[in-house]
Amino acid sequence: MPPAFSILRQRAAIACLCLAVASPCIAQQAKQAPQGKLSWWNGQSLPGLVTGITETAVGWKSPFFDAPAELSMPEVKSITLPTEAKPPEDPFSIVLRDGSRVFGDLVGIDDGHVTVRSHRMGNLNIDREAVASITRLKGSGILWNGPFGPSGWVYNSDPKVPLPAEGRRWRTVEGGSIATVGLRQRVTLPWKLDKPVEVAFEIRSSERPEFELRLLSEKFTDAITTWDDEVVLRRGGYFVPLTTLSEDDRSLSLRFFWDPASSRGAVATREGKVLGRWEIVPDGAEVTPGDAIAPKDGIYRFAPSKPNRESGKKNFLPPDGITWINRGKDLVIESLLIREWDGNLPKEQTVADDESDSRFETTDGTLLHGNLLGLNPSGLSIGEADSPNQTIPLDRLLSAHFPKPSTGDTAKTDSSALLQFGDGSLLNGTVEGLADGRLKIQSPFSPDPIDADAADLSEIRWNHPPETIAPLIKFDKIAIGTNTVFHGTWEPSASDRLCWRLIGASQAVPLAENNSTIEITRATPEDRQWPRAATLFYLSDGQIAPGELVAIDEDGKNVTVKSDLIGTDQFHSGTIDAVQFPGPELQGEGFTDPGWQFARGASKPKDSSSDPTKAIMLESGQSFGHPAILSGDEIQFDLLAAGYGTVRLRMFADGMNRESPSTRILLAHYGNEVYAGQEDSDGDFSNYKQVPVDYNKPVKIRINWTTQQTQIFVNGTSAYIAKADKERAPRSGLGLVFEPANLWGNGERTVTLSNFRLRLSPGFTWVPPIPVKVREQALFLPRFRKEDPPSH
Repeated sequence: MPPAFSILRQRAAIACLCLAVASPCIAQQAKQAPQGKLSWWNGQSLPGLVTGITETAVGWKSPFFDAPAELSMPEVKSITLPTEAKPPEDPFSIVLRDGSRVFGDLVGIDDGHVTVRSHRMGNLNIDREAVASITRLKGSGILWNGPFGPSGWVYNSDPKVPLPAEGRRWRTVEGGSIATVGLRQRVTLPWKLDKPVEVAFEIRSSERPEFELRLLSEKFTDAITTWDDEVVLRRGGYFVPLTTLSEDDRSLSLRFFWDPASSRGAVATREGKVLGRWEIVPDGAEVTPGDAIAPKDGIYRFAPSKPNRESGKKNFLPPDGITWINRGKDLVIESLLIREWDGNLPKEQTVADDESDSRFETTDGTLLHGNLLGLNPSGLSIGEADSPNQTIPLDRLLSAHFPKPSTGDTAKTDSSALLQFGDGSLLNGTVEGLADGRLKIQSPFSPDPIDADAADLSEIRWNHPPETIAPLIKFDKIAIGTNTVFHGTWEPSASDRLCWRLIGASQAVPLAENNSTIEITRATPEDRQWPRAATLFYLSDGQIAPGELVAIDEDGKNVTVKSDLIGTDQFHSGTIDAVQFPGPELQGEGFTDPGWQFARGASKPKDSSSDPTKAIMLESGQSFGHPAILSGDEIQFDLLAAGYGTVRLRMFADGMNRESPSTRILLAHYGNEVYAGQEDSDGDFSNYKQVPVDYNKPVKIRINWTTQQTQIFVNGTSAYIAKADKERAPRSGLGLVFEPANLWGNGERTVTLSNFRLRLSPGFTWVPPIPVKVREQALFLPRFRKEDPPSH
């Protein structure tokens, strides 16, 4: 049976069609299997699964279509697939200078290449100068050595910073490290610390590191934390001073030792210099102030203490293991090693300052420096200046770090895509194919194409957008039910099926049959000049008639109108419930409209340019807005924060009333990233998405809205969609207020807004902003009149 078409409305050349087809619901079909997501560079996305990849196209099967669509690869920004994180199977991690990481076993090393045998990628010949480090993951007393992406980690939000979903603020970065920019965000590696262990780590930050490393077991809680510029070990009410960080320090490497049987521990540098030692005295033994503050023998002695599991909130129970908490601007966990400890403290070793040498560490903690000569049957051959060559047996190699090559910068590559797998493998390269469960990838650091197992492929992210990204307004829009909207082109078909060509698709494919309402909105030219909204006559039968009020006769019974859209020029006054006249014409370019004003702070802006209508600088404590500027369907502006800063948008507010219900949007410009999302508690996201941007350059923000949602674009990329909701995204007017925000405790910092533009919406009904006081008086004053108040 062909679908039934009925025209819902036709206004200013916009055609909307409604289709109803009786068949199984798409939402139920989609729940049968986990779905991935394909994202376009223009901001939209579509659920589904990849069916194949060629050198030029991506095949994508969505539950909303009956057949796969073939999409032009330059139009696709990323695909994510449902994958379970798991540890790697291979014994070594090999990190490349472009941020790639592969797992495998070392087979050979010569002057030109490092040969690796990988479970996923077979035999790999990697350019030797491309290798940054080699790290052992298994054997030789190693209990855990990572991180390798998200595998193994448990994400816990701080009670003071609630999150609707765990783990949203930790992400995998280059080399497989994990990082966060969320203040007080924590991540835990569950682990039983009931045997003698060494926990070695390296962290870094864009500023001086501020962090806490908490080690929790059934019997104790130790924490290595920063107190301003001091790094200390804290146990209960006792502490051990360890080291001092300078303002220029950006990284820290330490080794923590603990033996629960003897109740003694220590902290040392990577080179083996012991920074602090302590032991727990038996129950009932006396602890003198000198033992706990300044012991003569250098060993701090503490009384037993119970493990702290409260973390500031009743019944908040972090799991036993190793927990990281970010106390500063950002934190990157470069490495974390847990291995067995024999009870002997390390010996301090002299480290050469020559950055041209490679650095090697053996499983017993010995550090060596020199040139890697190659791999022979006995192990790694190391050449040292003024010393005979040494050999490190491969089973004793813990890690090797190599200097950057003296010629060229191999980190600068033109890889077209980044691939990520569930075991933490990362690979930069050009995707040339995906078929029969195998990936074909051309890597800049391997002379031969890589044939990789596509099992547990979690993401492909293409790095280069097309030269031009067509805005969504140039395409037709289809809405299925109430929650699904995407763009493309509706194409007529000889069959009785509705066919849709997705953006970048080679041809249209039929939509899956469903029992949801389908609404199609045809595209219209973006540069079309829309006429100003006419006076609207609200008729008693529910119709709204646009026109111009010409006259009202003397007895008030007849109203004469002029309109090109209706067939009558006169209405009886009894058929008219209300008349709404068009509002003032807004000036949508820049901050030129007279309605722009300060709601808080200085009455005059501190401008970043000579013309405050083009750019405005907002400092801490200032709020700037317009009581009715959202009289359209889209705004655009440029955002810039020097270093980092956050702006809050109070959208759809009741005029300039900051306390009125509104949709609160946060845009955080942090160096080379923008975090965009909806505000939940004061100064915190309920959910967000991060978008990479050019460092310290203005970011183009575009926000459009319908009655169902508000969508945010950052440099043309869709960053967030806020569904219309009376509780989480209320709307009480047309007001817009900009103000600096204190995100994650980083303070209100100066932000600059420029090149503001409003896009008016055809047929938009203007609603005058009425101050709250006027509304109160309109209801209050009639009570003092003798006659009855109006009945309306």
